[in-house]
Amino acid sequence: MKKLYSLLATAMLAITAFGQTTLLSESFGTTSTLPTGWTSTNVTNGWKLNGSSVSTNKYPGASGAMNVVFVGQGPNGITHTLTYSNLSTVGYTNISIIWGGIGAAAFDKDIVFQWSTDGTTWNDVTYTYNKKATAWGLVNSGIPIQLPAGAENAATLSLRWSSVTSNSGNYRIDDVKVTGASGSLATSEIVKSKNTFIKNTSVDHEIYFGIKSEVKIFNVNGQIVKTASVSENGSVNVENLQSGIYFVTGNVNGNAVSEKIIKK
Repeated sequence: MKKLYSLLATAMLAITAFGQTTLLSESFGTTSTLPTGWTSTNVTNGWKLNGSSVSTNKYPGASGAMNVVFVGQGPNGITHTLTYSNLSTVGYTNISIIWGGIGAAAFDKDIVFQWSTDGTTWNDVTYTYNKKATAWGLVNSGIPIQLPAGAENAATLSLRWSSVTSNSGNYRIDDVKVTGASGSLATSEIVKSKNTFIKNTSVDHEIYFGIKSEVKIFNVNGQIVKTASVSENGSVNVENLQSGIYFVTGNVNGNAVSEKIIKK
């Protein structure tokens, strides 16, 4: 099952769903060796591959078999890190990441997530998770974590998870997925067109448009969740959509445009 998932994930690297391309899909394989690109500062007391408490069928896309566990043993107060290095996001914007996690009931430390483009300066990322969930689930309530603009068009993007030893429980992660939006349409004309397309990109109940267009609204998985015909200065009600990130496509003066919105 794990091998089949890995093959499917690899094939999906070339698939684009409304400009959202999978740049990294890591299920951690079936062996006790970290996959290429992954490093742990300590595979005894820190982060290591483990085949226990598998994630199978626990959330959409869960692969089961191996996961990475933060053991958290040894001398207290020691920070150990898990890092994925040299991910290229060149040509992509709107970089986002999601993964599955599970914590032991006794686990009492934070799982800090950071990104870097030079391997020296690390930037903290705010996200939500339950460190003592005791059941597998996607972090951030299942909503992909949007990385800042600095992570876009990077030749060597690195991702890092860290925690501190306390000899009190453990925490596991699995199925790390990074996506980005293709930047091939980001021409100056389209940028100008976008200025008249959507008036409010932070949305409560209505999306307001500055021009007449046929529009489609996609979720972060590339699925169409709503279509509409809008008039100039018209609006579309999205009150029934869950909070999160969406992408809206349309046509302005002959230019195909897309814009990200955040539904509150």
